[in-house]
Amino acid sequence: MIAVIFTDNEGGKYSKLYQEYESNRFDFGIELTRDELRDFKVDLSHHPDIVYKCLFRIDITNWIKIVEVSNDKGIILTDDKLSDTLYEYMPVAKTPEKPKKKPEPVINYEKIEDIKKQFDSLMTGSELALVLNVTKRSIYNFVKAGRLQGIKAGREWLFSKENLDEFIANDKKRAVDKLSKPRNKKAKDEQDQM
Repeated sequence: MIAVIFTDNEGGKYSKLYQEYESNRFDFGIELTRDELRDFKVDLSHHPDIVYKCLFRIDITNWIKIVEVSNDKGIILTDDKLSDTLYEYMPVAKTPEKPKKKPEPVINYEKIEDIKKQFDSLMTGSELALVLNVTKRSIYNFVKAGRLQGIKAGREWLFSKENLDEFIANDKKRAVDKLSKPRNKKAKDEQDQM
């Protein structure tokens, strides 16, 4: 940042801050609006652009002089029309920004207790296999076939009481349907023979 000090029409002084950038052709550059250029006695009211790249040179006396003004396409707009006025300036040290503190997370203890209760009632595949008196492999086959619902946590499957109740109800219905199919088939075969 630099502060450029101007003199107004009544002889009073005022300053403005600008963000400068390095230039490979002159000492530094500043992006200025058409209105800001008026402070440097440059009138570009006949140009349509709003922002211009302005290059400056630092004089031997440590004052600055505007040397070149170009638009955003890099076309130099004024060379000979620039005034030879020197402007006093001073570099302004940037104050280091304070690191922003992250807000403290809001902990919802009620929600945590609800989740803990849910996890307390969950069973692993091994525990469910003991309850159902089947192998652990059978439990995973039930899951794969879509007969048993669960939650996959990492490499482990977890099952709730509701998952177990639903599985038992569906399995009973499946068993009843399986038993009634041969009877229906046998009755159908007998009717076809008549």
